[in-house]
Amino acid sequence: MFDYLEKIPEFLKFGWSDIAKIFIGAFMVAFMAWGWVRSNRKATKAQIQAEQHRREAESEKERAEFHQKMAELKMQHAEEMMRLREQMMEAERGRGEAEGEREKVAAALVLLQRRLSDLESFDGKLWEQDLLIPPPPFVVANERKTRMISVVNLKGGVGKTTLTANVGVSLSRRGHRVLLVDLDFQSSLTRLCVASNERLLDLIRAKQTAARLLEGGDDALSISQLAQRVSHPNLMGHTCDFIAADEGLAEAELRAQARWLVTKTPDARFLFRRSFHAQEVLSRYDFVLFDCPPRLTTACVNALGCSDFLLVPVLLEQGSVEALPRTLNWLTRLPHVSRARLLGIVANRVDLYRGKPVSAQQTIFDYLPETLKRSGFHGDKEVFRGIIKNHRAMIEDAANQGRIAATEDGGLELFAGVTTEVEKGVQQ
Repeated sequence: MFDYLEKIPEFLKFGWSDIAKIFIGAFMVAFMAWGWVRSNRKATKAQIQAEQHRREAESEKERAEFHQKMAELKMQHAEEMMRLREQMMEAERGRGEAEGEREKVAAALVLLQRRLSDLESFDGKLWEQDLLIPPPPFVVANERKTRMISVVNLKGGVGKTTLTANVGVSLSRRGHRVLLVDLDFQSSLTRLCVASNERLLDLIRAKQTAARLLEGGDDALSISQLAQRVSHPNLMGHTCDFIAADEGLAEAELRAQARWLVTKTPDARFLFRRSFHAQEVLSRYDFVLFDCPPRLTTACVNALGCSDFLLVPVLLEQGSVEALPRTLNWLTRLPHVSRARLLGIVANRVDLYRGKPVSAQQTIFDYLPETLKRSGFHGDKEVFRGIIKNHRAMIEDAANQGRIAATEDGGLELFAGVTTEVEKGVQQ
């Protein structure tokens, strides 16, 4: 032991300066690496912010162009009205032979005034207007294998996106070919399906989003050009595609409404039908699931115009159940738009005790059939027996990692009962 102690001065004499050099060198390398990482993160953040600013600028430019176009249309309408009034005065002076012409001009003036009023105020009954021209054909269910389902509830926060994503993935893992369609400009479903933010930015730059479905004409892309694959190892070998949404969807909906109000063609309620009832979709997918926003937007109404079924998630809470008739009553108000029938009411985020819903939720669940009967439905037949347990931690953890819970076996089991009832229900 003393021999080693005697050698310590030799080690110190030999190594202190070298150790100091090594330490300083390591410190400099670490400092430079840290600086590189920091600058790289700043550059990436700056790039994302620049892209956001660019998109905001483009959106603002489009909004300004739209308002300018609307102003031009209003001015054209005003000029047309003045011209028609002058014609009416001339027709009045002429009387006799001009009486028939005066009536035509008066009728045209009334129609023009109605269109101008439509531009000035949206009275909420837009979707109930009568059909002026025949809509694109609706391929009846017995002539195709594809089943189209709108996941809808006019109350927010009930789990529409969660239900759409997880039931869609569950169907895919059972061997069905599935397409998920995000119709909410908040892009909640899109962020579960897309692999990365950079990939989403690529889709937005290329305008490969649901907004293109509302444009029509030569600029519209086919479903196969818009659909992207949901990527996960457990989905390899399965067809599970999605169509993304972004903030541009709201602008596209506004443009489609304005175009319809002014020109009355194309009918803004049926812009999806030609695409989704095309052979391209009917031969490619077994299920198309529309994730609808909690509002009767243009995209939502278009989804209803394509769908065979409605799937309605509810929370077993008094406020959620009391809002249910509002959603269901729209079915009776839009018979000329939608042929969809109620596939089922799905109880979501249910707290269990000894395998059954807790007392308060069980009472509300038992009352659901009576709520449906008051809205004109059968009641018992439309309430799914399968419920979704309250495993928000599992679902939110998956979402925070950019995954859909049902891609893993635990999440798949959570939605198994509802998925089975969906499979059976669409065959009836």
